[in-house]
Amino acid sequence: MKNLGKLALLGAALAVSASSAFATTFSTTGMFSNGLATETFGSGANTLTLTFVGDTNVSIITPSFTNLGAITATSTGTGAAASGGFTLMISQTVPTSGTGNLLGSLSGNISLNSSLGVINFSTMSLVLSPSTYTLQQPVGGYFLVPPSTGPSGQLAGTTTIQGFVTTTPEPNSLMLLGTGLVSGAGMLMRRRRLIA
Repeated sequence: MKNLGKLALLGAALAVSASSAFATTFSTTGMFSNGLATETFGSGANTLTLTFVGDTNVSIITPSFTNLGAITATSTGTGAAASGGFTLMISQTVPTSGTGNLLGSLSGNISLNSSLGVINFSTMSLVLSPSTYTLQQPVGGYFLVPPSTGPSGQLAGTTTIQGFVTTTPEPNSLMLLGTGLVSGAGMLMRRRRLIA
C-alpha cells in the first residue's frame, strides 16, 4: 500500500513536470523609428544601414532558448551613428494566438570594422499567455556587430537577438490531470484488493 502511494505521487510529479513542455510556434518582425525593417543613418558617402530579419513560423518545444531575429549592419565611408527606436514584434500562433511588442533604443557609431553601437531593450519580457518570451540581453544591451572587410569586399555584421521561451500550463489542464491521476490511483488500489 505504501509503495502504491509513493508510485502515485511519483507519477503525479512526472506528469506535472511533463505537462509544462509545450509546442510553441511564433514569428518575429521588427521596425525601426522610420516604421520599416531597414533604416539608413548618415548622409552622402558616410552611411550606416541597419536591417532586421525576423523568423517565420518557428516551432519549438518549451522551455527553450531560441533566436528572435537578427540585425545586420552595413556601412559606407566612416559609417554613422545609430539612433532612435526599434520595435520587436512577436506573433504567436501555437498554443494560442497573440501578438505583442518589445521596445528598444539604438545608440552609438558603427563603421567598417568598428562599432560602439548597441540596441538596448527597455522591456525584457512579453507574455502571450500561456507563453512568456524573455530576452537574453547582455548587461548594457546587445552589441551591434560592425560590417567587416572580407576577401570579396564588405561583409555585413550580424547581431542575433536571443530569448528564452517558457509555457505555463493552464490551471484547468492541471486540475484535469490531477483528477485523472487520482482516479487512476483509485483503480489500481481496487484492483490490488481484488487480487489479494
